[in-house]
Amino acid sequence: MYIGLYEREITPPIGLDMPGYYCERLSIGVLDKLYCKAVVISESEEINENSTAMVVVDAVELDRDFCRATAERAEKLSKISAFNISVTANHTHLGVPSGDPVAKRDEEFMAMLVKYCADAIFEASKRLTECDLCFGMGKAEGLCFNRDYLLEDGSICTNPSSKLKLVKSYSGVNEFLPVVSFKDKEGKVTGALIEYACHQDCVGGLKYSGDYSSILSYELKKAYGENFVSIYLPGASGDINNVDYIGRKTPDYVTMGKVLANEAQKVIAKSEKVNAENIKIKSDSVKLKIRRATKEQIEYAKKVVSGVINEIDSRIMLNKTMLWLLLDFEKKAETKPDFEELPIKIVSIGDLYFFLLPGELYHQFEDRIRENFKDKKVILAELSNSEGGYFPVPELFGTYVYPTQLCQGSRFTPESGDILINKAIKLGKCI
Repeated sequence: MYIGLYEREITPPIGLDMPGYYCERLSIGVLDKLYCKAVVISESEEINENSTAMVVVDAVELDRDFCRATAERAEKLSKISAFNISVTANHTHLGVPSGDPVAKRDEEFMAMLVKYCADAIFEASKRLTECDLCFGMGKAEGLCFNRDYLLEDGSICTNPSSKLKLVKSYSGVNEFLPVVSFKDKEGKVTGALIEYACHQDCVGGLKYSGDYSSILSYELKKAYGENFVSIYLPGASGDINNVDYIGRKTPDYVTMGKVLANEAQKVIAKSEKVNAENIKIKSDSVKLKIRRATKEQIEYAKKVVSGVINEIDSRIMLNKTMLWLLLDFEKKAETKPDFEELPIKIVSIGDLYFFLLPGELYHQFEDRIRENFKDKKVILAELSNSEGGYFPVPELFGTYVYPTQLCQGSRFTPESGDILINKAIKLGKCI
């Protein structure tokens, strides 16, 4: 295979609004520079119909229009089919001003970011070098935790306050660290794709940062040289963060990045060559039904937001804000269709499979994909080619779990996660 890698700084101007917390957060500086990073994989040193590309951006999420515009521009520049191009947000909460219902989207910057990302793919396509693709699986323990908890009263909530009595985490986490590395004919490792499943919300403050993936990149450059390009892919982490509310452990983002980099180096050292004869790509969409609030829910939300009712259940993360978000969603949903289509893309290179899926998935959905593809080397990247909001497991709907509370970020019916994953599994088996 022939591999091209390129990374480009995309740090926005100071003072723009960083989305991710449903409030205004104007940046005041730069903790870590932001990047978009691209990889092009081709069967030959010339771009052909099977050549594929991925670009990953330091952003909390990127909408479908942005991803489509990036792919279309990249096609014109690089001659790689837009069908074969994927755009992924790595979910840093200190990233580019892509907007949310509260944070202001900077249209001028986002239009330029389309060009930056497409240019990165083009530059990667001009750096194609014959390489071996190598795969290995590591494990990073003690860095991430399930953020949904069972309480003594039998209820379940997300990121519980100190006032609540906890019994245990609702579920587990995925601590695996799959790594695809690229080794040129001189035996030099030139770059890597690294998947890990944990919310990139481990920093705080008002300075731009790629979170722990920034530290991961710094550390791997120390090990392999400044030209080494490490591309972090967000695994299914809709229910996973770095805070242990029972053990009261919170690994900081620097520690996390260093631990991941150390484990990635071990994986790269023992990785085995992938039997990569050709590239196959399958792409489809899944049609999902939008939830709507009941009249009672809307009336209650209006009373809370207006201050008529002041009692807020401490089990609901963001409390009053969630009800404002519900009303905002309902107002916009009145003029929108009852269904929405989201993209699914799968790239196979020999027995190496990339599942490029929209939304923020609960980790159990990735477990199902891996269970169905035990004989394959699997990499999953959520928030790919569209946002899509949260996809919790169905049994959590009707609880106090934050990602099930109706808003733009959690707008699909309870069975939608199953529908999405079943479609992805079926598509993968057709390759």
